[in-house]
Amino acid sequence: MKSHRITLLGSQDRILQDWLCSHPESHERGAIVLFRRLARIVNDQEISDRFLAVDVIKMTGDWVIQSSEAHLQINMRKMTQVYFRCENEGLELGFAHSHPVRYLSFSLTDEANEQNILKGISGCNGKNLFLVAMLLCDGRWSARIRWGIDPEIVLPVRHICVVSERIKLHGITAPEESTETLKRQEAAFGKPFNTMLQSRNCFEYLPASVSPSLFQYLYFNSLLPRYFSANSYFRLSFL
Repeated sequence: MKSHRITLLGSQDRILQDWLCSHPESHERGAIVLFRRLARIVNDQEISDRFLAVDVIKMTGDWVIQSSEAHLQINMRKMTQVYFRCENEGLELGFAHSHPVRYLSFSLTDEANEQNILKGISGCNGKNLFLVAMLLCDGRWSARIRWGIDPEIVLPVRHICVVSERIKLHGITAPEESTETLKRQEAAFGKPFNTMLQSRNCFEYLPASVSPSLFQYLYFNSLLPRYFSANSYFRLSFL
């Protein structure tokens, strides 16, 4: 099963983190994140859709019916305006929420919320759409995706990339074993660095010769492996 990638701007990440983690009684909070989906095929690259965040809507006031440290019940009637915008602007819907009690995984309540949201937007806009579910806990993001045509299936997310002055990755898993090439890089840069390379095309720290704007261009066009393999200043093995 192919995995997908999610990208947030640093400013969007800060808005979400500040909002989701600032409830005065440490209740769960939620936000709508609207995405542009890029689904282009690149030669010699595994198919992997990119979901690029374009807007964040805080769930304030009457968006919330009730909440606690362990649950969040949202007002589904407010979602119709979001469904309309997704249809009108060709966007994919995302729902982000927090787990203040350090529960790192999606819960059964989260499952029910995702199904309700997906059922609602599929009834309005058709089934050929996606729902991006994002969970923030202890400052780290995890995510999963559902497709309206087969809503019971959870599509994996390869990583959540936050693009700012520094590139940060969330939701990646370190490999258990390293090849000889990766072991040499691991000795020089550390295992987390190799993990980010294997998650594909992202760095926490850019080489000095690569500006953030150039990185974003290379990243969004799947050209990073080609660029760095040809650049003697910073030669790496990309998997």
